[in-house]
Amino acid sequence: MNSVEAFDLLATTVLLLNQSGEVAEANAAAEMMFGRSRRTLIGLPAAHLFERDSALEQSFRQACAGDVDDCRQFARTRRGTDSVEVGVTSIALAGRPWAALIEVKDIEQ
Repeated sequence: MNSVEAFDLLATTVLLLNQSGEVAEANAAAEMMFGRSRRTLIGLPAAHLFERDSALEQSFRQACAGDVDDCRQFARTRRGTDSVEVGVTSIALAGRPWAALIEVKDIEQ
């Protein structure tokens, strides 16, 4: 089992980003979170999966550049016609095959 396959075992959403901030890999939970197939997620700028938020976009850029180790924040994403709040953690992966890892979790209501 490679590392990407191992992410499919997690219940939380995991996106692996390239240096441009585009989704390079996504786990099965990401398909459920965003209501899109893995195929349509790959190549999409990660920031486009969330409602416009300049602070979130900045944290993605910084993580992909290796300028910040990790950043936790709240964001909003669309689920069907609803806007839902989620917790987003951006983690720099310097020296690894991907530039950053993004973890997304539902906020318990």
